Amino acid sequence: MQSEEWELDELDRQILSILQGNARIAFTDIARQLNSPDTTIHFRVRRMKDKGIIKNFTVLISPESLGLNQHALFRLKVGGHILSDISKERAQQIAEKQKQRPEIRFVGIEDDETTITCLALVHDNKELEQLRNSFEKNTDITEIQMWPLARVLKGEDYTDQVL
Repeated sequence: MQSEEWELDELDRQILSILQGNARIAFTDIARQLNSPDTTIHFRVRRMKDKGIIKNFTVLISPESLGLNQHALFRLKVGGHILSDISKERAQQIAEKQKQRPEIRFVGIEDDETTITCLALVHDNKELEQLRNSFEKNTDITEIQMWPLARVLKGEDYTDQVL
């Protein structure tokens, strides 16, 4: 329900900061920390949810605890079609399909609209190679670049939601 434009004030930012650290914290505890009435905290959080600023309260799971130890970035170039619009359409279709794969944690289409960037999270190098092979089988993908990552230092929210 994202209607009119609305700007966050300092209290909203402080509430968000606390919730990002612990989404399960009681609103009364937030109110105490910010020296503000708990009814104000309830109202502010509800308003931020209604405006789409707060999307969800969630649990982040450590992928390593589930044996998901291998991360990699992929860059997939789609092309080879007579018309560039066909390549753009196919790139969109391929990106949509990647969104459905549980091992793909992030999908983006670059400015040229024919290049897809993905972040994959799998158990091991064998699964990573299987993923790469699945991309190679797609005749619309003309170029594949893969960068295995030793670890993710920022952006854990892309890797923590694994179930």
